[in-house]
Amino acid sequence: MSRCPQCGRRTPRNRKFCDRQCWAAYRAAHADRSPQARARRRAALARDFASGTLTEAQYRARLAEYRAQDLV
Repeated sequence: MSRCPQCGRRTPRNRKFCDRQCWAAYRAAHADRSPQARARRRAALARDFASGTLTEAQYRARLAEYRAQDLV
């Protein structure tokens, strides 16, 4: 068994993180905050909204989450 790099708990078989919350926290802490990455995130979000994959509520929620984590 290995240990979760975020919290240190033991992880279930062949998994790097113990749960989704640890994975999300790790991704937020290690996210690429370069101008190019920010532009890619904005473009992907706009593309998904324009194609109808995201509703307006989902778009606004994801945008608010990105802003809270300083990703856009």
